[in-house]
Amino acid sequence: MNFRQVRFFDDLPKNRQVDNITGLVYSPKAKQFLVSEDGSTRFEKISPAQDLVGSVNLPGSFRAINTAFDPNGNRLLAIDPPGNKLMVVAADDSGNLNPNSRTEVDVKSWDVKNARGLTVAADGTLYILDGAAKEIVRVVPAKGSFVEATVSRFDLPNSVNNPRGLAFDSSTNRLHVLSPNPKRLYELNSNGTLVTTRNLSGFDLKDSQALVFAPSGDSTDPANRMSLYVADSAANSGGIVELSLTQALTLPATTIATLVRTIDTSQWNPPSPDPSGIAYIPTSNRLLVADGEVNEIPTLFTGDNLFSSSLSGTLSNTGSTIAYSDEPTGIDINPANGHLFVADDTGTRSIYQVNPVDGIYGNANDILVNSFNTANFGSDDPEGVAFAPGLGHLFIADGVDSEVYRVTTNGTLVSQFDTASLGVTDPEGIVYNPDTGNLYIVGKPSNTIAEVTVSGNLVNTINIGVANANKPAGLAYGPSSQNPAQKSIYIVDRAVDNNSDPNENDGKIYEISLQQIEMPTEGRYFSTTGNGSVGGVSFADEDIIVRDEITGNWLMYFDGSDVGLTANGVDVDAFYINDDGSILLSVDRATTIPNVGAITDADIVKFVPATVGSNTSGTFEWYLDGSDVGLDSGGDDIDAISFAPDGRLVVSTRGSATVPGGLSPAPRDEDLLAFTATQTGANTSGTWGFYFDGSDVGLSDSSEDVSGLWIDRGNGDIYLTTNGAFAVPGVSGDGLDILRFDPTSLGGTTSGTFSKFFDGGANGLTAGAIDGFARMV
Repeated sequence: MNFRQVRFFDDLPKNRQVDNITGLVYSPKAKQFLVSEDGSTRFEKISPAQDLVGSVNLPGSFRAINTAFDPNGNRLLAIDPPGNKLMVVAADDSGNLNPNSRTEVDVKSWDVKNARGLTVAADGTLYILDGAAKEIVRVVPAKGSFVEATVSRFDLPNSVNNPRGLAFDSSTNRLHVLSPNPKRLYELNSNGTLVTTRNLSGFDLKDSQALVFAPSGDSTDPANRMSLYVADSAANSGGIVELSLTQALTLPATTIATLVRTIDTSQWNPPSPDPSGIAYIPTSNRLLVADGEVNEIPTLFTGDNLFSSSLSGTLSNTGSTIAYSDEPTGIDINPANGHLFVADDTGTRSIYQVNPVDGIYGNANDILVNSFNTANFGSDDPEGVAFAPGLGHLFIADGVDSEVYRVTTNGTLVSQFDTASLGVTDPEGIVYNPDTGNLYIVGKPSNTIAEVTVSGNLVNTINIGVANANKPAGLAYGPSSQNPAQKSIYIVDRAVDNNSDPNENDGKIYEISLQQIEMPTEGRYFSTTGNGSVGGVSFADEDIIVRDEITGNWLMYFDGSDVGLTANGVDVDAFYINDDGSILLSVDRATTIPNVGAITDADIVKFVPATVGSNTSGTFEWYLDGSDVGLDSGGDDIDAISFAPDGRLVVSTRGSATVPGGLSPAPRDEDLLAFTATQTGANTSGTWGFYFDGSDVGLSDSSEDVSGLWIDRGNGDIYLTTNGAFAVPGVSGDGLDILRFDPTSLGGTTSGTFSKFFDGGANGLTAGAIDGFARMV
């Protein structure tokens, strides 16, 4: 659905008197919002940049949600709770209301029972949401007069429940009705026919009230681009949310980051609950963190909003920017002279350059070198700042405008570019990479960093989903905390905005690495029955390791402990790697799998990786429910998985399998079964058949049970591992070896020849036996 949250007005003036916003209208001539609350006659004027620019008192009896601005008549309208009177207040040529012009119109005949929202179309037609009747009353004034008006009504669609809030979109001539429970936005045509329904549950709405369409807050958008603004009256976090019906461009990530470590800034003493900026200090090899919200939390604020820590997260000292900036949203450091640049998105909206005379940031010795107002070049929401050594310029990320401004250190505009077209909206973090000469930008979506040139051309998109950041707000680039020869990106995460609630102390720093571990183009993949180490790689029985067939190097491929495979000593005892990189897995005992739930050893799940290697991440989903297709007895543990050249799933079981279909003789643990699926997933269906009879070719001892399998789908060769020592015609070995079988016939009568493909002991494997195998060739 084309729908996204642009911003939350979290920087509304602290001196405002309307705290619990329930009424919200927009005066197009004044280019201001008018906000109000129930029980008050005060309307406060708020600019799109969140500044308080004035107020007006309009005595009368009305609910704040039942107010609307008539752009055609240049006037404010409000209806009283009984629905008997309509208040009309005219505005001057500048769109400012004149309280002395207030008049009332008797509208009892309109028969409005319970008004829950007003809106006015561009032609002056008034629409009233009647919650009691579940209908919309349409009022067309006669030559602008409501004394003589044409009144009609139409029912809301049956799917609209608990309606509250009504807005008219002049760009589409459609109405929008909001339901706070469930959180839904219903788009209707002017006759009440439902056009579409949008789910609001993913947005920062806690107690939605009035809504209004007004020009996009992005000053770089076309003048006719409209956003939907919603008043949210929840205690401690009430404000205004801007939503856009225009979906930002989304681009697939071409690089997947690895999480190195997580630092809980909330656990520092004193804590940083809302870290908003971060920079690398080259002279001390440390991190500097700015918190733009901590001063709003009296129980946590000690006077400091700068925090210096080691790369691994040990806090060393604190400082303050309060003397010049009470909301440092972004910071960076000039490595040549140590000067600190601070972005502040409130008040004068400025960039400050500070000289830490003694090399310590945020103490009384700091000297303010200069500052400039970002509004001079069109930026009203400077969230992040980056200094580019060599270029000598600053790059400022504007959240509302989804824009990056390149300026001199004195504030002279050099160039600018849009970030929404790159797939990033509300950019809050930006940093310059001196090694490549590119910029990293983070905003929304929160799982992606865009790498761009200084001219704004997209170079790369980086998936940072492994960090699971809630609200990434600042970036730094510097040496890795683990290996100073490598570089990392450090991300501060504000998480849930505190908004004066000390219980929301949840700030974090994520260190991510872009040093990609290249998996071999030709590899042999193994899981084992025990824990061990090979080629310098430590592994457990829930892991999958890989040996590069060209170099002989060993690597971790799938770390089961990273993705929840640690309960009850669970062992991955069968796997298959699909061409798309997803992994089919079975385990040796009943357990619970994230996002899937309870499974048994007769089930197969599919793992879709976001990252592989030592920091494995991704999601699980059902692939085969064994109980649906007869695998429900004690011997039905799936302990080998592959696919035949014809596409059938091929498995082996730990004991004699009892599957439907009357297979004779009953399949045993040295055999392979082929499953022809008609449906996979949580509701599995299909039929079974014999694929390979192990007893026909010499696999008959108890130590010769098939425990690992891979089939070459090109030539049909079968690669097998056994649970112990084996001796078949021409070949012998143990559970750490792999057999290759070249079939001449398959099924109930199997024949062919064996050869040894891999000697585990000779290649350093000593842990138990191989219980899973695959190749990538």
